[in-house]
Amino acid sequence: MSAAAASVASLVAPPSMLLQSPRGADPIFELIEAHRRAFRASETAIGKKSRAEQRFEDETGYFKPSVRCDSALCLSPGRSPGTPDRRATSHEEVDALLKSDPVQAASAHAELDQLTARYNKLVGPHEAAEDFFVSAYGEATENLLGCAPTSLAGLLALMRYMRATDSKGHEVFSEDDDFSSLLLSIEQSVCALAGMKKPQPAEVA
Repeated sequence: MSAAAASVASLVAPPSMLLQSPRGADPIFELIEAHRRAFRASETAIGKKSRAEQRFEDETGYFKPSVRCDSALCLSPGRSPGTPDRRATSHEEVDALLKSDPVQAASAHAELDQLTARYNKLVGPHEAAEDFFVSAYGEATENLLGCAPTSLAGLLALMRYMRATDSKGHEVFSEDDDFSSLLLSIEQSVCALAGMKKPQPAEVA
């Protein structure tokens, strides 16, 4: 059994306790909604950053700020002028690659500063947003998996939500190909015990 499956199994409390807890008092419902919101926010942030990176690449031809560091004065042994350009992504690399050509090094430093400023303007804010929302999504996932539902309705809601996200290809919780099947089996068992209609594999939230 995978670690994720074990986490699900640990959520199953005695039916008598689950049935005694009113739906409104079960914290799992708010945690599910919080997780759904966090997932959407993180996906939006990732998409915005990706589009910003693509814009920078369209403008410069490169995914990250980089400058050409190739000079007849600093060819390494065995390197011919026809060798593809060497590129530097930091000022340290510029110094290392162009240590024998201070004039071109100065030009490369200036160009790298310009490209970095452009990258920071286009992509920087989206990088910060992505970091924030991805971190928030990770926290929401931990909160969700760490909460044991206090009602039968809450337990079913959690399992349905987890199965739905997995079947849609989000891979939020899955660790192996059998995880969705395991969730469905548990859900059908609980529904049978509660006298509810058994869900079918094609049914997702």
